Amino acid sequence: MTETGRCPILLYDGDCGMCSALVQFVLKREASPALRFVALQSDEGRRLSGHYGVPDDLSTAAVIHDDGVLLRSDAVLFAFRLLRQPWRTVGMLTWIPRPVRDAVYRVIARYRRLFGPPTSCVLPDAATRGRFDGGDAS
Repeated sequence: MTETGRCPILLYDGDCGMCSALVQFVLKREASPALRFVALQSDEGRRLSGHYGVPDDLSTAAVIHDDGVLLRSDAVLFAFRLLRQPWRTVGMLTWIPRPVRDAVYRVIARYRRLFGPPTSCVLPDAATRGRFDGGDAS
C-alpha cells in the first residue's frame, strides 16, 4: 500500500502475451499483495492514462503511485522491487542509466508480439479478482 492507503496501479497491454505473463509472474512472486492491475485497453485504463498523461502507445507499461507515474523500465523495475528475493534484486537495476534501460525496454516492446497473444484468458481467482481493472487512483 502507498502512503494514502491505495495500491500502486500497473497499467499493461492486456492483449500482449508477454505483458499478461508479466502480470502473472508478479502475482506469483509478490512479497505481499501490493499492486493493482489495469489493462490499457479497458475503460479504466483509458481513463487513468488520460488523467495521468500516460502515452497512448500500448507498448508503454506504467505504474501510477503516490509520487507520480513511472514509465517503461522504471515501471517494470518498480514492480520487481515488490517481489520476493531473488527477483527483488532485479528491481535494483536503477543504477543503469534510464536511457540505456529504456532503449532495451523499447527493443523488447517492439518484438513483444513474437511471444504471441495471451494463450488463454487468465481469470483472476477470488483472492486477486479485486486487484484488476479498477482502483481509486484519481
